[in-house]
Amino acid sequence: MASGNRGGVPASMWGGLLVGGIVAAILGIIVIFNPFDSVRFLTVVVGIAFVVAGIFGIVASIRGTSRMGALGPIVALIGGIVLIVVPEGSVKTLAVIVGIILLAFGIVTIVGAVGARQDGGWGPALVGAVLAVLGLIVIVWPGPTLALIAILVGISVLVSGIGMIAQAFRLRSLRR
Repeated sequence: MASGNRGGVPASMWGGLLVGGIVAAILGIIVIFNPFDSVRFLTVVVGIAFVVAGIFGIVASIRGTSRMGALGPIVALIGGIVLIVVPEGSVKTLAVIVGIILLAFGIVTIVGAVGARQDGGWGPALVGAVLAVLGLIVIVWPGPTLALIAILVGISVLVSGIGMIAQAFRLRSLRR
């Protein structure tokens, strides 16, 4: 009996991967077909993502591996905490909060990137500009934007779940 390893997951773990893939696929379908009912859940997930991005950005800034500074990540961290603590607000209010966070994070990222542009890297400034534009779009059209985001997140979770299921079956065949 071979115990192959594919993608960093031992072949003996195929059952857990299969269950995780099925759960992810089901959650993706639920979000796709109930985007507004899924907003509270998605708000907390987005909040967690902002907190994680903020923490990693702050750590990178402290270690000196980020040219953007700590202000943008601090904005993301605070915004993420707000989304986690107050997820039950209205759809439009939550969308506007996300939009404001994206806009502020984008602007601060642009300012930090332009100020630290010693080696000609415009990547961080471009990322900041995209975040700021997305923030403005969300602020102007909060309801439809959040529903679209919910559907896109649902599709990505569904696709990830299907990929996990496929990988589980490949691992199962390696185990035999």
